[in-house]
Amino acid sequence: LFYTDFLSYRMTGKAMTGLSYRAIAHGPVPIRWDRIYSFYNEIDQEIEQFSDCREGTKLVSHLSPDKSAFSDDELMMLDYVYQRFKKETPTQISQTSHQEEASKQYLSSDKLISFEMAFYLKAI
Repeated sequence: LFYTDFLSYRMTGKAMTGLSYRAIAHGPVPIRWDRIYSFYNEIDQEIEQFSDCREGTKLVSHLSPDKSAFSDDELMMLDYVYQRFKKETPTQISQTSHQEEASKQYLSSDKLISFEMAFYLKAI
């Protein structure tokens, strides 16, 4: 979501989801993400054990996306981010996000990540 929203901001001047982000130890995440997803009965939150013995929350849904809800530009951005990260594990994506200025500048802060950081993304 971080990369999709920040790419959207860079390309169009607005984020796709309307969420705000904080930098945490595992990368930028939407604030109160667990509460947001708990509103949707169609999304299950499962605890997953990673190969490095850490645990994380995996979001699972068996619904197909309604692509008509997105503009052609939004679909292009979603596909771009998907193609960029489709072969990476969550750990690799997290490591990539740690190299971003948004993570470096905001990790020790309680502040929300400024969307102006979209113009400094390295991975996309």
